[in-house]
Amino acid sequence: MGNKTILIADDDNEVRDLLRELLQVCGYTVVEAIDGEDAIDKIKQNGLTNLIILDVMMPKKSGREVYEEIYRIAPHVKVLFYKRVHKRYRSRQRN
Repeated sequence: MGNKTILIADDDNEVRDLLRELLQVCGYTVVEAIDGEDAIDKIKQNGLTNLIILDVMMPKKSGREVYEEIYRIAPHVKVLFYKRVHKRYRSRQRN
């Protein structure tokens, strides 16, 4: 914890809000991106990011496309990928 900066890239406001609140309570500085292109822009603007949390499926650029571009800019940055499953899909899978 401490002076670490984490970039959250997700097109879902609720998910970004939840992750931001959890990480800020733990003492992290959080930068938010609303899609893949925004994530790349934020990395170029802010530079020093310790971790990027990427939604795999975003508009404009997928998580993988974002990772490939960011790796060229900042290969030292750690990236965590995740994929949300919509509630309607989960409920269909249980039945």
